[in-house]
Amino acid sequence: MKVIFFDVDGTLLSHNTNQIPESTIQALDLLKEKGILRVLCTGRHMKELEEMNFSYMDFDAWILLNGQLILNKEKQVIWSNPVINHTLIDLFVQNKYPIQLLEEKDFYINYVNDYVRFAQKSIHTAVPEIKKYNGNVIYQGIGFVNEEQEKELKKLLKDCLITRWNPYAVDIVSKDGGKGKAIKQFLHLYNLSKEESMAFGDGFNDQDMLKEVNIGVAMGNAVDELKEMASYVTSDIDYDGIYNALIHFNIL
Repeated sequence: MKVIFFDVDGTLLSHNTNQIPESTIQALDLLKEKGILRVLCTGRHMKELEEMNFSYMDFDAWILLNGQLILNKEKQVIWSNPVINHTLIDLFVQNKYPIQLLEEKDFYINYVNDYVRFAQKSIHTAVPEIKKYNGNVIYQGIGFVNEEQEKELKKLLKDCLITRWNPYAVDIVSKDGGKGKAIKQFLHLYNLSKEESMAFGDGFNDQDMLKEVNIGVAMGNAVDELKEMASYVTSDIDYDGIYNALIHFNIL
């Protein structure tokens, strides 16, 4: 094993305690001592990770915005996959739905309703700032919509990949995007094979991530769909899930 990819919410970060379990911190330190690369693979923006104090952690690389950006250890962009979709921008400008746009350095939203407030509260994150689209490159969108509105979005954004992460919110990336695509690119850039890789996740947006590694681990608190396709289902995040899985596979 040479590289392990970690989702953040529900995998590294417990939303019950809003903390990283001590056993997980210990596991990350032990992996570093063994020379195994530890890569964050999240839907989060670096600006959010800074607010959460994640950006100060000693990861070997960062895959952000559900695979749309790959940063090296020094947080320099080494690969990117922007969303090229004018309809997404039109929906943002028209205020048809609450939509958040995420650039490399910033993110903002067109307007705020209860869906936005509920979704952000569930991940202990502030409501995004309301701004106008400024013409910069967009790497991801977030639509704060219910399931019926999600169906409408999928009809309008046929060249985008839309994945639900909350009862009130979906991620919007390019059709050829996602965490799995970024992991394949990362392995190529670092001259590693799939057989040398492992990943931990808990949500719907982690499905393609687990497919692109040799050992895909679903947390005990993961959605059922992820558990069904995982190589292994470990214990809950709050019951040492990451540490226990690494012991199970004789990595620690």
